[in-house]
Amino acid sequence: MKKIAYLIKRYGVKNVVLRAINDVLPVNLIFPSQQLRRLNWQEKVKKKLKKYVVISDSIKSEEECDIIWWLWFQGLDNAPAIVKKCRESVDKYAKRSGKRVIELTSQNLFEYIEVPNELYVKYKSGSLPLALFSDFCRISLLSNYGGLWIDSTVLITGEIEDEILNQDIFMFQASPLDYSVTKISNWMLYSKYPGHPFISSIRDTLISFYNKNNTIPDYFLFHLLVSCLIDDNRINQSFYDMDYYTNTYPHLLGRVLSEPYDTLKFENILRKTSIHKLSYKNLDNVAEDSFYNAILGLDFS
Repeated sequence: MKKIAYLIKRYGVKNVVLRAINDVLPVNLIFPSQQLRRLNWQEKVKKKLKKYVVISDSIKSEEECDIIWWLWFQGLDNAPAIVKKCRESVDKYAKRSGKRVIELTSQNLFEYIEVPNELYVKYKSGSLPLALFSDFCRISLLSNYGGLWIDSTVLITGEIEDEILNQDIFMFQASPLDYSVTKISNWMLYSKYPGHPFISSIRDTLISFYNKNNTIPDYFLFHLLVSCLIDDNRINQSFYDMDYYTNTYPHLLGRVLSEPYDTLKFENILRKTSIHKLSYKNLDNVAEDSFYNAILGLDFS
């Protein structure tokens, strides 16, 4: 019952019921996995989200931004060990690349962004999960200032390629070989300049949705709204101009955190990418010889 109450609080009664019906419809029972049923659900949600699309008339600035935005609401001192290690790696990268890190917490975040009242109320009441509020924060920061957003659980083990940073905007994308409704990842986002129309359109579309809704239809709301914009010929050219980088390689290290450490496997992953999306969850009882503990032992001084 607690789980049902939690789902209703987050997604609303209507969406919980519709999702349950979606999963037991005869046509969906033929799908061999929960993943396929989820994709079917997200396709339905996406169609309903298109009415919230807002195309921004923002004009990008020509002044490049060298800021790395990094957020942990409770402050770095209260972060899990893996988050602190990720931050060390970001600081080292920033130092050698000439960028500056702005650390954001619940105490200083609102010095940098303005939050519509409807969204702020949801944040303060706890009805909007911090992860989804963070989605709004990151895109607002990039719209207002530009720069590089790096999630608190992203580890940087080398350089971020010039091919990424020379683009006007960047986000990792799902492989075209894997059918995905969400299409992109948002744990690392980049906008070379403030006011980029595609970035600002994401922000304005999020605001459009939250102004009219008290609950969310899917945890990946941000991604689904971006997918709607990708389908919109009025604004999508800048997305298709962006170089493609798969989001597959950055997840390789995160998938083996609890496994026994293997030097060859670790080096192989590092050859594929210097950007790694990790997690701080379910790591309390991992073995001493795990990848997780090996990462905690890395020196980024």
